[in-house]
Amino acid sequence: MQIVYARVQAKRGSVTAAVQLLQKLTQDCRKYRFIDSEFEARLALGEIQMRSEPKAALDTLQSLAHDADARGFALMSTKAAAAINDASK
Repeated sequence: MQIVYARVQAKRGSVTAAVQLLQKLTQDCRKYRFIDSEFEARLALGEIQMRSEPKAALDTLQSLAHDADARGFALMSTKAAAAINDASK
């Protein structure tokens, strides 16, 4: 639910607030080992960062693609790679 809220915030122009929310959510998910939710939050974070911090977005998405692949989350790795590809267009 917080991921959807962050996406809405970003669409409404509150990119900084959305990024902060997703960074906190990512930390919490990592702490409690909710890996799938962590990866979803990181994907949203990278996509939102593209609007204001393209370098940070690429770092986020590349790291996500690597981590997802290493843990066997092929679909998430593919989504991160697609987001990187979209950003380079």
